[in-house]
Amino acid sequence: MFVYKAALTANARRLPMLAVERLTIAILVCIYVLVTSEADSHGSEIVILALVGGVSVAVSRLLLLTAMRLGPAGLSWTILNLSICLPVLFSIAWGERPTAWQISGLLLVPVCIVLMGHRNDPGQATTRGWLLCILTSFLLQGIVGTTFTLVKELDLAASRYMFILLLNFVGVVVFAGATAARSVVPQRLEVWRGIQSGLCFSVSTIFWIEAIMLLPGIVFFPIATVSGVILTIVIMRVAWDERLNPSQLCGLALAVAAIVMISVA
Repeated sequence: MFVYKAALTANARRLPMLAVERLTIAILVCIYVLVTSEADSHGSEIVILALVGGVSVAVSRLLLLTAMRLGPAGLSWTILNLSICLPVLFSIAWGERPTAWQISGLLLVPVCIVLMGHRNDPGQATTRGWLLCILTSFLLQGIVGTTFTLVKELDLAASRYMFILLLNFVGVVVFAGATAARSVVPQRLEVWRGIQSGLCFSVSTIFWIEAIMLLPGIVFFPIATVSGVILTIVIMRVAWDERLNPSQLCGLALAVAAIVMISVA
């Protein structure tokens, strides 16, 4: 998120930067799989899920960067993190019984988004455009989370590394194709920022997978998500002077509470 903000501040172009980012992630995950000898098999289900997830994450990231141009980056990231509610809703539809905490957290999500989308000054950057971009990114990120849930529900956990590799290669193809179609050549800034964000996302993805295997979800998800949201808000305030009005602060507080509640199973 911080690399994204720095790149946008420096007027880096989104498509070439994201193409480099996805390529970096795919290469590093591939190296990790080879070094740890975690190679696994794959079938048609994994390919389909990776295709859906890869296209969804690619468009979601592009819309996230657009939203960060139009509105507060910290709130954009917070709303994106609320997308964990969609895999939970899918699990409920799949037959899983939700807890009272999860139901309460799910009900808080729309309230949080409304509060965080409130602007006191009508002269600020267009709220509608920002909300449209970040809510679409929110929905697509939820689809990505649902594909991860399906990997588990369909007993495809043994193919999880292949799934992640294919998902990121799909992202590479999407962004490389879009970049080539526009005859855009990545500049040094975009290559550097893409590598930086790719390194961050690949390392976080690897640790995310290993942490899920070692820790119960009730411990891991609230800590990982909430700490990331709070750190992002603090750094955006200190480094880029992003100020939140009382309604947005209230929405942020409720969002943190909602994420914790939704993660309680």
